[in-house]
Amino acid sequence: MAKVNRKHIQEAYIEGIRTALLVDDRFPTFQTSLNGKHVEEVEKERALKLWKICRDRKWLCDVESDIDKARGHHLHQSDLLVLDYHLDTTREEDPSKALGVIQELSCTPFFNLVVVYTAEPELDGVARDIAFCLGAGGEPCSDEERASLDELISEKEDLGEEIPKPSKRVLNAFMKGRRDNGFLQEVIDLFGHGPQVPKLVQRIIEHYFEKKISGIGSNVDRRRGRSVEFKAAEDPAKLKWIQSGNVFVVVVSKTTSPFRLISKLEKALLEWSPSPVHLMLAHAKNEIEKGGVEQSAAILNDRTKEAAWMFHASSNDGPADHEEKVGQLYSGLFEALGNNVTPKVAEFGARFLEPKAPKVALATAKKMAKLSDDVTKEDIVFKLNEFLATTKFTGRQITTGVVFREKTAANNSDSYWLCVSPACGLVPGQQDEWERGLEPSLPISVMRLSLTKASDAINKDLKTATRCRRIFLEADGKRLSLVMMSEESRTPNLEKVFVDGGGKVSAGDTFTGHIVGRNGHRKIELMSKTFEVIAILRPEYANRALAQAGNHASRIGVDYVNLP
Repeated sequence: MAKVNRKHIQEAYIEGIRTALLVDDRFPTFQTSLNGKHVEEVEKERALKLWKICRDRKWLCDVESDIDKARGHHLHQSDLLVLDYHLDTTREEDPSKALGVIQELSCTPFFNLVVVYTAEPELDGVARDIAFCLGAGGEPCSDEERASLDELISEKEDLGEEIPKPSKRVLNAFMKGRRDNGFLQEVIDLFGHGPQVPKLVQRIIEHYFEKKISGIGSNVDRRRGRSVEFKAAEDPAKLKWIQSGNVFVVVVSKTTSPFRLISKLEKALLEWSPSPVHLMLAHAKNEIEKGGVEQSAAILNDRTKEAAWMFHASSNDGPADHEEKVGQLYSGLFEALGNNVTPKVAEFGARFLEPKAPKVALATAKKMAKLSDDVTKEDIVFKLNEFLATTKFTGRQITTGVVFREKTAANNSDSYWLCVSPACGLVPGQQDEWERGLEPSLPISVMRLSLTKASDAINKDLKTATRCRRIFLEADGKRLSLVMMSEESRTPNLEKVFVDGGGKVSAGDTFTGHIVGRNGHRKIELMSKTFEVIAILRPEYANRALAQAGNHASRIGVDYVNLP
């Protein structure tokens, strides 16, 4: 696979920026200029340069000095945030407000680009603070652990003992989940051997940050343990950046010209080396935004089509669910949008996703995705087959391709089914006379699925995945291989389920119904069950299963005779 280069970074991330927000407690704003408040000339000049950079790139730009106001209005609506590190005018050395904002952005549904533009001389220290607050170093001590460990530390301090101070080397090792043996030995020398030593090391390092960042627990959430990538070399010439969740942060000194900020951001993104999929999704988002504008224009410029939309959405011409009808219109729009955008996105991705032999491609993909050694090739191929064949169910009506199971308290059901009724026959009002006589129950044809849970057996199933006799998906964190047809019989097990409520699925993806079975006295009866939808097959896979079920139901047996 070709190496990601700066041009890819620009197309995926920089060209997608439409709006920028500049936040610094010393920056002038429109409001402060109207009020006639004095602003330091150097800060006024810096804000003006940043604003000019944004306008020259045709970005909408806003300047704010109060982060609390920005939080309440447009913080989450900006594609780029240029953020001062010390935002509290009452506590000049406290960075907790900025750290709280970065934490907040890491948990948003959108990818956020942040430039921390700071007068702080130790940029590596700033990067470590950010990395720590985003989760580097693992799960924090619990409240109970903190109380117990703090008591041990206080006892030593009361005796005049000096608690070991973590060096930059120790902090960097901790951030990357590694142990510094020298520091560990210092802690052992003071507190002795014991099972509490690893937690003591962690608590001493937490103490270091809590003293430095007074807002931990108020402005800064204690939650940690997220995956964090960061670079915080002491060399002032090297970039300092952090990536976690949906935020990417580069730390830049205010001694750097504002005109170099975007270049610094690009270089930091290139050093991070995002996976091709991350790049492709970012690029796709930009193309979808542009394509959406074109698609909207195409619809709004065609008044007849606009009227057709409204007619279909508002006409009460049958029992079909109103929201479902509106959803169909949107599905058509998104399909057209996808068809318009796909060639551009595919061309972008093809530049660095070069074709290779399967084994080489698998090893390269694992490396580029930065997966740990414990992730196997089987794990990757399982995820691929799951993605290719299934997707999350978001509807409210049973339809072709829905995969469901009997719902149990412990989610340990071994009973799984696949709906193989034609979708047209599941729409309310489209049933035949016999089916209408069963209302509000809706009889559906289903294929009973055999469950494979053992890891070794699933890995074996993956070797014959192209035979299309299994559904691979994950439920409750467990891999499942659901067999539609066995290798021996090659025939599906078809049954009927009578779904209550006309086939409606509740908000919790559950529904109730009845299956035919034998009771404790071996008599056949309808058994009431609660079912849970866990996925839906993609259309081409659902239609294939539908065809297989139909072929089996219409098979004709003939009496040839073998030679004795």
